[in-house]
Amino acid sequence: MSKSEEATQIESSDDEQRIADYLQSNPGFFERHKDALLNLKLAHPTDDQVISLMDRQVLALREKNDDLNKQFAQLFDNAKENQLVGERFHDITVSLLSLPGVDELNTVFAEKLKQDFDVQFAHCKISQGKISSSNQTDSLFCSPKDKTYQYFVDRLSPNLSLCDNRLPQDKLEFLFNHDAAQVKSCALIPIVSQQGIDGILALGSTDAGRFTLDMATSYLDRLGQLLGAFVSRCDTTAT
Repeated sequence: MSKSEEATQIESSDDEQRIADYLQSNPGFFERHKDALLNLKLAHPTDDQVISLMDRQVLALREKNDDLNKQFAQLFDNAKENQLVGERFHDITVSLLSLPGVDELNTVFAEKLKQDFDVQFAHCKISQGKISSSNQTDSLFCSPKDKTYQYFVDRLSPNLSLCDNRLPQDKLEFLFNHDAAQVKSCALIPIVSQQGIDGILALGSTDAGRFTLDMATSYLDRLGQLLGAFVSRCDTTAT
């Protein structure tokens, strides 16, 4: 494009802007010049037809209405999803508060989590010596000095959940024991109390796309806080 053509294009663009500004500032222009309004012809937005200004305005209003309907439908879907999440969280809370102690976390409560989250595996790891239990050697418990446990505590700091589908096999075995080979992705949730991280809740799926690093975790964080309150209630060393 030559300099003269470029200058002409800029000048034309400036003229169009001045015309648009004038019409916006003078809404009565077409009332005073009805012939100009009737003679205006615009290109149809979807084909080669020529339509009147009024027809084009009708199409624009329809498009805007369609957009508003889509936004309303999205808001409705979000509200419905939020309601389902609230109901699910309520059910989980009731189930957790019904447990007599931490020994049922990997049995009764784990089954509830698998059902509500539609996952195949759910397993808790609690820092050993933190809680009074009938069996501290159970897979529920681990040493707070365990290197793998510390690896997860470091990754979950500052007390935020994460999702991962690339954990090495030894890390999966720590979380899921004999089920590790079937786990392709997982959600890791810190069990958080006022003292910090007391343990880890791991949700595992056979689907590699079920839990990925870019997933939001606010709901999982609240679940970890709820579990932390439950663990603290069972903590006989906290008094």
